[in-house]
Amino acid sequence: MAAERSIGTAEKTGFIEKTAEFIHKNRGKMIVGLAVVAVVVVGMVVYAEIRKSAVEKSTILVEEVETIFHDYLSLDKENGEARQAKDAELASAADTVLRRYPRTYAAARTLFILGDLAFQKKEWEKAAETWTGMAEKSPRSHLAPIALLNAAAAWEENGAPKKALQSLEKILAGYRASFPEIPRVLFSLGRLSEKTGAREKAAAYYNQLIDGYPGGSWANLARSRVIALQVKERTKK
Repeated sequence: MAAERSIGTAEKTGFIEKTAEFIHKNRGKMIVGLAVVAVVVVGMVVYAEIRKSAVEKSTILVEEVETIFHDYLSLDKENGEARQAKDAELASAADTVLRRYPRTYAAARTLFILGDLAFQKKEWEKAAETWTGMAEKSPRSHLAPIALLNAAAAWEENGAPKKALQSLEKILAGYRASFPEIPRVLFSLGRLSEKTGAREKAAAYYNQLIDGYPGGSWANLARSRVIALQVKERTKK
Protein backbone atom coordinates (compact mmCIF):
# COMPACT_ATOMS: atom_id res chain seq x y z
CA MET A 1 0.00 0.00 0.00
CA ALA A 2 2.84 2.38 0.88
CA ALA A 3 4.44 1.60 -2.47
CA GLU A 4 1.15 2.31 -4.26
CA ARG A 5 0.79 5.65 -2.47
CA SER A 6 4.39 6.43 -3.33
CA ILE A 7 3.79 5.70 -7.01
CA GLY A 8 0.61 7.81 -7.04
CA THR A 9 2.43 10.72 -5.41
CA ALA A 10 5.26 10.45 -7.92
CA GLU A 11 2.79 10.48 -10.82
CA LYS A 12 1.04 13.58 -9.44
CA THR A 13 4.37 15.32 -8.91
CA GLY A 14 5.43 14.46 -12.44
CA PHE A 15 2.18 15.83 -13.90
CA ILE A 16 2.53 19.08 -11.93
CA GLU A 17 6.13 19.49 -13.06
CA LYS A 18 5.20 18.87 -16.69
CA THR A 19 2.32 21.32 -16.48
CA ALA A 20 4.59 23.94 -14.92
CA GLU A 21 7.19 23.34 -17.63
CA PHE A 22 4.55 23.63 -20.38
CA ILE A 23 3.24 26.91 -18.94
CA HIS A 24 6.79 28.24 -18.62
CA LYS A 25 7.66 27.37 -22.22
CA ASN A 26 4.40 28.74 -23.66
CA ARG A 27 3.90 31.67 -21.32
CA GLY A 28 4.31 34.16 -24.16
CA LYS A 29 1.57 32.55 -26.26
CA MET A 30 -0.70 32.22 -23.25
CA ILE A 31 -0.25 35.88 -22.34
CA VAL A 32 -1.08 36.88 -25.92
CA GLY A 33 -4.11 34.57 -25.87
CA LEU A 34 -5.37 36.03 -22.62
CA ALA A 35 -4.82 39.53 -23.99
CA VAL A 36 -6.90 38.70 -27.08
CA VAL A 37 -9.70 37.30 -24.91
CA ALA A 38 -9.57 40.43 -22.76
CA VAL A 39 -9.77 42.67 -25.83
CA VAL A 40 -12.75 40.68 -27.19
CA VAL A 41 -14.58 40.85 -23.86
CA VAL A 42 -13.92 44.56 -23.49
CA GLY A 43 -15.02 45.09 -27.09
CA MET A 44 -18.27 43.23 -26.47
CA VAL A 45 -18.97 45.29 -23.35
CA VAL A 46 -18.22 48.55 -25.18
CA TYR A 47 -20.40 47.50 -28.14
CA ALA A 48 -23.26 46.59 -25.79
CA GLU A 49 -23.00 49.97 -24.07
CA ILE A 50 -22.86 51.85 -27.38
CA ARG A 51 -25.85 49.89 -28.68
CA LYS A 52 -27.78 50.55 -25.48
CA SER A 53 -26.99 54.25 -25.75
CA ALA A 54 -28.04 54.30 -29.43
CA VAL A 55 -31.35 52.57 -28.64
CA GLU A 56 -32.08 55.03 -25.85
CA LYS A 57 -31.23 58.09 -27.95
CA SER A 58 -33.08 56.86 -31.03
CA THR A 59 -36.14 56.03 -28.92
CA ILE A 60 -36.24 59.58 -27.57
CA LEU A 61 -35.97 60.97 -31.11
CA VAL A 62 -38.70 58.75 -32.58
CA GLU A 63 -41.01 59.68 -29.71
CA GLU A 64 -40.44 63.30 -30.73
CA VAL A 65 -41.33 62.41 -34.33
CA GLU A 66 -44.53 60.74 -33.12
CA THR A 67 -45.46 63.73 -30.97
CA ILE A 68 -45.01 66.13 -33.88
CA PHE A 69 -47.12 63.86 -36.10
CA HIS A 70 -49.96 63.82 -33.58
CA ASP A 71 -49.69 67.60 -33.27
CA TYR A 72 -50.00 67.80 -37.06
CA LEU A 73 -53.13 65.63 -37.02
CA SER A 74 -54.70 67.74 -34.28
CA LEU A 75 -54.55 70.88 -36.43
CA ASP A 76 -57.57 71.84 -38.52
CA LYS A 77 -57.14 71.39 -42.27
CA GLU A 78 -58.04 75.04 -42.71
CA ASN A 79 -55.01 76.01 -40.63
CA GLY A 80 -52.67 75.67 -43.57
CA GLU A 81 -49.70 77.67 -42.28
CA ALA A 82 -49.55 75.83 -38.96
CA ARG A 83 -49.78 72.49 -40.77
CA GLN A 84 -46.96 73.45 -43.12
CA ALA A 85 -44.79 74.42 -40.16
CA LYS A 86 -45.49 71.11 -38.41
CA ASP A 87 -44.87 69.25 -41.67
CA ALA A 88 -41.43 70.87 -41.95
CA GLU A 89 -40.68 70.17 -38.29
CA LEU A 90 -41.66 66.53 -38.74
CA ALA A 91 -39.51 66.18 -41.86
CA SER A 92 -36.49 67.56 -39.98
CA ALA A 93 -37.00 65.30 -36.95
CA ALA A 94 -37.53 62.25 -39.17
CA ASP A 95 -34.38 63.02 -41.17
CA THR A 96 -32.36 63.12 -37.95
CA VAL A 97 -33.54 59.63 -36.94
CA LEU A 98 -33.01 58.11 -40.39
CA ARG A 99 -29.57 59.68 -40.79
CA ARG A 100 -28.20 58.86 -37.34
CA TYR A 101 -29.88 55.53 -36.64
CA PRO A 102 -30.75 53.94 -40.01
CA ARG A 103 -30.75 50.30 -38.81
CA THR A 104 -32.83 50.64 -35.67
CA TYR A 105 -36.46 50.11 -34.70
CA ALA A 106 -36.67 53.90 -34.41
CA ALA A 107 -35.90 54.21 -38.14
CA ALA A 108 -38.58 51.66 -39.02
CA ARG A 109 -41.10 53.45 -36.82
CA THR A 110 -40.16 56.79 -38.39
CA LEU A 111 -40.70 55.48 -41.92
CA PHE A 112 -44.04 54.02 -40.82
CA ILE A 113 -45.10 57.46 -39.54
CA LEU A 114 -43.95 59.14 -42.76
CA GLY A 115 -46.09 56.69 -44.72
CA ASP A 116 -49.03 57.55 -42.46
CA LEU A 117 -48.39 61.26 -42.99
CA ALA A 118 -48.41 60.85 -46.78
CA PHE A 119 -51.64 58.83 -46.56
CA GLN A 120 -53.29 61.54 -44.45
CA LYS A 121 -52.29 64.07 -47.11
CA LYS A 122 -53.75 61.75 -49.79
CA GLU A 123 -50.37 61.33 -51.41
CA TRP A 124 -51.22 57.71 -52.18
CA GLU A 125 -48.19 56.69 -54.23
CA LYS A 126 -45.74 58.27 -51.79
CA ALA A 127 -47.49 56.56 -48.88
CA ALA A 128 -47.42 53.16 -50.60
CA GLU A 129 -43.74 53.47 -51.56
CA THR A 130 -42.74 54.66 -48.08
CA TRP A 131 -44.51 51.77 -46.36
CA THR A 132 -43.14 49.26 -48.87
CA GLY A 133 -39.63 50.62 -48.36
CA MET A 134 -40.02 50.32 -44.60
CA ALA A 135 -41.05 46.66 -44.90
CA GLU A 136 -38.10 45.92 -47.19
CA LYS A 137 -35.57 47.60 -44.88
CA SER A 138 -36.95 46.04 -41.68
CA PRO A 139 -38.58 42.74 -42.72
CA ARG A 140 -38.32 41.27 -39.21
CA SER A 141 -40.08 44.18 -37.55
CA HIS A 142 -43.64 43.59 -36.34
CA LEU A 143 -44.48 46.74 -38.32
CA ALA A 144 -43.49 45.17 -41.68
CA PRO A 145 -46.72 43.25 -42.47
CA ILE A 146 -48.83 46.18 -41.21
CA ALA A 147 -46.88 48.50 -43.50
CA LEU A 148 -47.52 46.19 -46.48
CA LEU A 149 -51.23 46.04 -45.63
CA ASN A 150 -51.32 49.84 -45.49
CA ALA A 151 -49.38 50.02 -48.76
CA ALA A 152 -52.04 47.86 -50.40
CA ALA A 153 -54.73 50.30 -49.24
CA ALA A 154 -52.72 53.24 -50.60
CA TRP A 155 -52.17 51.53 -53.97
CA GLU A 156 -55.88 50.83 -54.23
CA GLU A 157 -56.69 54.46 -53.44
CA ASN A 158 -54.24 55.39 -56.17
CA GLY A 159 -56.13 53.24 -58.70
CA ALA A 160 -53.48 50.53 -58.86
CA PRO A 161 -55.19 47.28 -57.74
CA LYS A 162 -52.46 45.06 -59.23
CA LYS A 163 -49.82 46.76 -57.09
CA ALA A 164 -52.14 46.39 -54.11
CA LEU A 165 -52.32 42.66 -54.85
CA GLN A 166 -48.52 42.46 -54.92
CA SER A 167 -48.29 44.07 -51.47
CA LEU A 168 -50.82 41.62 -50.04
CA GLU A 169 -49.09 38.63 -51.65
CA LYS A 170 -45.85 39.69 -49.93
CA ILE A 171 -47.66 39.41 -46.60
CA LEU A 172 -48.79 35.86 -47.40
CA ALA A 173 -45.30 34.90 -48.53
CA GLY A 174 -43.46 36.26 -45.50
CA TYR A 175 -45.86 36.51 -42.58
CA ARG A 176 -48.59 33.92 -43.00
CA ALA A 177 -47.67 32.05 -39.81
CA SER A 178 -47.27 35.11 -37.58
CA PHE A 179 -49.56 37.93 -38.75
CA PRO A 180 -52.97 37.90 -37.06
CA GLU A 181 -54.62 39.81 -39.93
CA ILE A 182 -54.17 37.01 -42.50
CA PRO A 183 -57.98 36.46 -42.79
CA ARG A 184 -58.36 40.10 -43.77
CA VAL A 185 -55.44 39.78 -46.21
CA LEU A 186 -57.01 36.73 -47.88
CA PHE A 187 -60.37 38.46 -48.21
CA SER A 188 -58.70 41.57 -49.69
CA LEU A 189 -56.80 39.36 -52.15
CA GLY A 190 -60.09 37.80 -53.21
CA ARG A 191 -61.85 41.15 -53.52
CA LEU A 192 -59.03 42.75 -55.54
CA SER A 193 -58.78 39.66 -57.75
CA GLU A 194 -62.47 40.07 -58.52
CA LYS A 195 -61.84 43.74 -59.25
CA THR A 196 -59.16 42.86 -61.80
CA GLY A 197 -61.38 40.21 -63.44
CA ALA A 198 -59.57 37.16 -62.03
CA ARG A 199 -62.65 35.37 -60.67
CA GLU A 200 -61.10 31.92 -60.35
CA LYS A 201 -58.20 33.35 -58.41
CA ALA A 202 -60.65 35.28 -56.24
CA ALA A 203 -62.59 32.11 -55.45
CA ALA A 204 -59.35 30.33 -54.55
CA TYR A 205 -58.44 33.05 -52.03
CA TYR A 206 -61.94 33.02 -50.56
CA ASN A 207 -61.84 29.24 -50.17
CA GLN A 208 -58.41 29.45 -48.49
CA LEU A 209 -59.97 31.85 -46.02
CA ILE A 210 -63.04 29.67 -45.41
CA ASP A 211 -60.96 26.51 -44.95
CA GLY A 212 -58.24 28.07 -42.81
CA TYR A 213 -60.31 30.44 -40.66
CA PRO A 214 -63.90 29.10 -40.78
CA GLY A 215 -65.27 30.77 -37.66
CA GLY A 216 -64.50 34.42 -38.26
CA SER A 217 -66.43 37.31 -39.78
CA TRP A 218 -64.03 37.47 -42.74
CA ALA A 219 -64.91 33.84 -43.55
CA ASN A 220 -68.62 34.72 -43.51
CA LEU A 221 -67.97 37.54 -45.98
CA ALA A 222 -65.91 35.14 -48.12
CA ARG A 223 -68.79 32.63 -48.22
CA SER A 224 -71.13 35.34 -49.49
CA ARG A 225 -68.64 36.27 -52.21
CA VAL A 226 -68.22 32.63 -53.27
CA ILE A 227 -72.00 32.35 -53.63
CA ALA A 228 -72.07 35.59 -55.63
CA LEU A 229 -69.35 34.30 -57.95
CA GLN A 230 -71.20 31.01 -58.45
CA VAL A 231 -74.38 32.91 -59.36
CA LYS A 232 -72.45 34.99 -61.89
CA GLU A 233 -71.02 31.83 -63.44
CA ARG A 234 -74.49 30.30 -63.77
CA THR A 235 -75.94 33.43 -65.37
CA LYS A 236 -73.09 33.45 -67.88
CA LYS A 237 -74.11 29.97 -69.04
